[in-house]
Amino acid sequence: AEPISIMVDTFGTGKISDDEISELVSKNFDLRPAAIINKFDLRGLPAKNGGKFYQLLAAYGHMGRTDINVPWEQLDKVEDLKSGLCACGCCAK
Repeated sequence: AEPISIMVDTFGTGKISDDEISELVSKNFDLRPAAIINKFDLRGLPAKNGGKFYQLLAAYGHMGRTDINVPWEQLDKVEDLKSGLCACGCCAK
């Protein structure tokens, strides 16, 4: 099931429009539930982290963690997003 919509709101601070960011997200991230589970190996993370992965997230949060490897903090899409920006004419000069 594809997402019905993707909403981006930069509250007027974006260098490009919210619609352009939404399009980049849509083109570069597979947001179907099963794809997210597979991309981040959400079912396998506990075994890779001593069975405590989700307990650690519940206790200390899930963003900006440096003590455990949270796959959604990886920067593996940076080049794809930069290429997408250039394709739409939004490259930084």
